Amino acid sequence: MLTYFGELFKPMSNATLIIKHGKTQHGFSLIELMISMVIGLIAIAGMISIFASSVKSNTDSLEMVRLNQELRAIMDVMVRDIRRTGYWSKADGVTANPFMNISTNAAKDCITYSYDRNPYTLAAGLAVLENEDNFGFRLHNNAVKLRQNSTTCDSTTNWVNLSDSSAINISVLTFGLANSFCKNLSSGVVEDGTVCVDAISEDVMSTMYVVDITITGNLIADPTVAATFAEQVVVRNTKFEVMP
Repeated sequence: MLTYFGELFKPMSNATLIIKHGKTQHGFSLIELMISMVIGLIAIAGMISIFASSVKSNTDSLEMVRLNQELRAIMDVMVRDIRRTGYWSKADGVTANPFMNISTNAAKDCITYSYDRNPYTLAAGLAVLENEDNFGFRLHNNAVKLRQNSTTCDSTTNWVNLSDSSAINISVLTFGLANSFCKNLSSGVVEDGTVCVDAISEDVMSTMYVVDITITGNLIADPTVAATFAEQVVVRNTKFEVMP
């Protein structure tokens, strides 16, 4: 009997354990671990690439938004100011308007014009165009310049920066008056341009100024980010004159 119980509680060998479990337990081999690491690295590299592309796309979008905002702000300033050309606070319908002056240079990258910034002064019964009533814009050294006082398009003084030359490069700025038209109120003839050719002495002429503006710029930090804006400005005030 004791012999029977001794055999019953006898510890089982490793071989017996293997048989009881029915299978052995294995780990990963070195090759399997290396393959798993390579696959994991490839997956991580793919995710990093997608993330980098997303960041670059967002950066490009932000840069384009910034450039568009800058160019739009410059264009809005020019449009609003040019539209005021010829404004005269004391217009009486009889005296010739001294503020009805607008012109471009030969290169069409500069425009000068006037309007009554402050109530005019009278000298011998005539309205006087003062320095502070003269305005303009031009392209110079890849920047948009704002005119101050009575200065010419070629002057090196009295022009100040409107655009931020440290951030934006302005490559194109043009002003055109080709869509303006002149009407002979005496004969009813309408002509394109700012000069009425078909006119004789004592004819009453009216000129409507239309200014076409184009501006192109790019970011200095990334020249590939570029944009172009175009606007057409109809001057609110019409020029009237009697031919001599």
